[in-house]
Amino acid sequence: MQGFAPPFVKHLFFVTLLVAASLTGCLDDLFNDNEIPLAKIENSDAFYIVECETADGADRTGQKAEISLSGTGYDSDGIIWGYEWRSNIDGILSEEENVTISGLSTGNHTISFKVQDEKGKWSKSSSVNIEFLNLLCPSGSMIAWEDGSGNWTIQIVKANPQITFSNVNWKIVDDERVSIANDLVSNLTNYNDEGVDYIDKDDDGEVSPGDEFRLCPDKGYLSGYSDLSGYQLGLTYVPTGEPIGYHINLN
Repeated sequence: MQGFAPPFVKHLFFVTLLVAASLTGCLDDLFNDNEIPLAKIENSDAFYIVECETADGADRTGQKAEISLSGTGYDSDGIIWGYEWRSNIDGILSEEENVTISGLSTGNHTISFKVQDEKGKWSKSSSVNIEFLNLLCPSGSMIAWEDGSGNWTIQIVKANPQITFSNVNWKIVDDERVSIANDLVSNLTNYNDEGVDYIDKDDDGEVSPGDEFRLCPDKGYLSGYSDLSGYQLGLTYVPTGEPIGYHINLN
């Protein structure tokens, strides 16, 4: 009968297929001896950087610190075809051999570098840690005077950048640097008679030059404090806890 094959013929055919498949796999292994490339970050020290630098006294507020990393790749049986720099927090940063990094998300980043050969095989990653603090580095200055009755006016002379009230905390400390009162500027209103007022001269909702604090002893925040001479007022950027300029002395 046509189409009928004895059982041993079917088994022989199946064994032949297995042998052929096995030989094909061996040949693939024999001819696919592509070596894995190697990747290296040349300057692989740990870095700790912020988004601006004012340590030398120069006003460079808003400038971002940068760090440049150099990578090299080696392939014993081919050429380096591709590159990848990646942050474990922000993802792929570059597909070039070298990279300049700035403005990453706040946090401790593991920066990894790997290379790819012309056959598509990737190396293992080389890595370096970089901590981005993303400090605002604000600057500011104030002047203070007393009206003869114990009330003080403190005027903002410089504020760079100008920051919204909800992100600025004020604090008054005594002559032993102990805090006697503090709160957000956003909780103060013009002439609220709470001992500490904030006068928003340009009505822009930001701490800016010309704005004033008014301090009235024995009222509200300052109840129990009749003489503020020798005390200080300071401002802090809430998100990072950075001081905005220096404390102003009441003297």
